[in-house]
Amino acid sequence: MKAVDLAVRSSDLDIISNFSLRVRPGEIVVLVGGNGAGKSTAIKAITSEVKPSSGYTYLNEHPIDNWSSEERAQQLAILPQHSNLNFGLTAWEIVSLGRLPFSKSHSRSENAYYCEAAMTQTGTLHLSGRSYLTLSGGEKLRVHMARTIAQIAEPQKSGSRYLILDEPTSSLDIQHQLQCLEILRKLASDGVGILVVLHDLNLAMQIADEVYVMKSGKIIRSGHPSTVFTTEIIKEAFDVHADIMKDEHGTRSYIYIRDSFTTNLEKVH
Repeated sequence: MKAVDLAVRSSDLDIISNFSLRVRPGEIVVLVGGNGAGKSTAIKAITSEVKPSSGYTYLNEHPIDNWSSEERAQQLAILPQHSNLNFGLTAWEIVSLGRLPFSKSHSRSENAYYCEAAMTQTGTLHLSGRSYLTLSGGEKLRVHMARTIAQIAEPQKSGSRYLILDEPTSSLDIQHQLQCLEILRKLASDGVGILVVLHDLNLAMQIADEVYVMKSGKIIRSGHPSTVFTTEIIKEAFDVHADIMKDEHGTRSYIYIRDSFTTNLEKVH
């Protein structure tokens, strides 16, 4: 899957411009950037939720809009930043929505198998009979993650499978954040190409095969985390002072944010 020179304009202002990105099967690509950098708009443009002013997205080497909605859903699952559902469906029924693209090609028991497997993987099977409206924010997110996993659970003859997630760890505690990373690694090892928006740079450092850094609607740097996450680039993208540290064994890097460059300027004045 790749985006080529995407641009989104609103009221003669460029929200994103010259946005290009590639996700390969089995690869985890992380998109980072400060608030207002254009990450969520970029995701919406990639998936055609927002029509780009220019540029194209290709899904398995074909323009994404050339696929029927059913074919697209069999190859691409999306977990948006906010999933606003105000219906009293059970958690099981929410996850079952992920199998709708396969309602014609699979039996009810086959679809139920993939739903159960996805809920087991996300630790939500015990919530099956609960009303979605009674779940906590973290539980709702994990149920929706189970829905997307059920949707792309099996290889497709039409092409590789992809998963796009916009800030999937935002309402999760530490344990479930780590569980989320493990799930993404497992999906990637099964050949799924993954694009994920993250705010936590250390989580991005742990999981990314490739990182794209956004600022003011543009990609300012991309590459392996070890080359992208430098003090200079973090300062440029986030306006903070950061140190790149090593763990006690010297085998893993992590990012220590010291302070905000803007805050220091305010102190001076």
